[in-house]
Amino acid sequence: MKNNPFSLLFWCLLLLIGACQAEPKEEKEKPLPIDPKDVVIDVQVGGVPTADGLLLSFKRVGKGAETMIVPASVYLSDDLKGIASAYTVVFYDARNRGRSTTARKAQSLEGGIQKDVADLERMRTFLKAEQFSTIGFGYYGLVVAEYAKQYPNRIKKLIQLSPFAPAPNTYDAFSDAISTEVAAAMMDLAQAKDSLSQQAYCEQWWGNQRKLYVVEQENAVRTLSTICQYPNEQPAARIAHWEQYLEPSVQNLAFAEADFENLEAEVLILHGDKDRVAPLEGAKAWEKLFPNAQLEVLEGAGHAAWMDKQGLVMGAIQQFLQE
Repeated sequence: MKNNPFSLLFWCLLLLIGACQAEPKEEKEKPLPIDPKDVVIDVQVGGVPTADGLLLSFKRVGKGAETMIVPASVYLSDDLKGIASAYTVVFYDARNRGRSTTARKAQSLEGGIQKDVADLERMRTFLKAEQFSTIGFGYYGLVVAEYAKQYPNRIKKLIQLSPFAPAPNTYDAFSDAISTEVAAAMMDLAQAKDSLSQQAYCEQWWGNQRKLYVVEQENAVRTLSTICQYPNEQPAARIAHWEQYLEPSVQNLAFAEADFENLEAEVLILHGDKDRVAPLEGAKAWEKLFPNAQLEVLEGAGHAAWMDKQGLVMGAIQQFLQE
């Protein structure tokens, strides 16, 4: 059995630089400010409370009649806001991510992906949307699929953008000289970590990661360019959340065609043929699982496919939503 990005390149890099994290302390949750300094906000922002007292930070764009909910995406909203022409699009950050509350209780994170699925349903009820369309990028391609499995009648249209594979430890992602270069740079950064400020370390860490996300390296500097201003996206916090809670829950997922037999929504899967993070074969597996799916392979695009092929990605999304 082959290894996939969870254990091969991407997450191995995380393991190399991640210090062991203690369990979150048992203390009262303290929501972070919704509007960090120097973040440009437009239209409407706010926080949606979860059942266990966290706040999910959201940004609402557009005033269309249809509702689109995009999880874990406030820092992507400027790149993807073009889809708001005919939709009211609500971009929100998942728990313990982006501008949402930092979770300090273990029980707020236990269950991993199932917490994220429940939060997507919470956003739907908050918006009072009987049905909605959604886009899931990367790991959140798994989240929207698991949501569709549990709530098939709530989804109007579903888009997976560079989704993680439905079965871990199955496929290899694309690898090239950039992959090797980033692996070496991450090892050097791990050695220099103690001599760097937290901000400098984060900027260099993400500077390396961005190279994995795109094919055209001039696009790397623009990819997730403001992410280090969010405490939840500091490397140590991000790694701990993944290793302790999300990865174990992902390993427990199981998908079969029968899981989606009640899903009437059309599904669009967009995946770059040079994605170094999520294997293209995983996208092909998703196409077979969904009853009404179409896969568009984006030649010359990486994980952040909209950065390499913006016109192609946005055009495909807009056409799909208008059909």
